[in-house]
Amino acid sequence: MVLSELWGSIGSMTSSARPSALAGRLGSWAWSFARKTGSGAGRQLLESLQDVAASLGHPRTWVATGDEAVGFYLGCGWAAVEHLRLESTGILTTILTKPT
Repeated sequence: MVLSELWGSIGSMTSSARPSALAGRLGSWAWSFARKTGSGAGRQLLESLQDVAASLGHPRTWVATGDEAVGFYLGCGWAAVEHLRLESTGILTTILTKPT
C-alpha cells in the first residue's frame, strides 16, 4: 500500500518510495490480529491506512501478500489483480488493490 515517499510502503509494493520495515509490520499485524481475534481491528487498521493514503493524494492502494492473507483482504473489499511467484523466494504472491 503506497503511503508516501517518506513512509515507504505497506507490504511489498512501492512506487518511488523505499520500503518501510515498520509499515510492512503494520500490514502483517493487521492480518495476524484479525485472523486471531475476529474483532474487526485488522479491517479498521486497513481503513485508517487507506484514509492516510487518500489524504496524501493516492487514488488507489496496493498490497502484495501470501496466500494465507488473501481471504482477509478480499473480505475487506480488496480485488486481486495478479498472481505471481517471487523469483527471489519462490513464494506464491497475490497483488490486491482497492480505491482509497
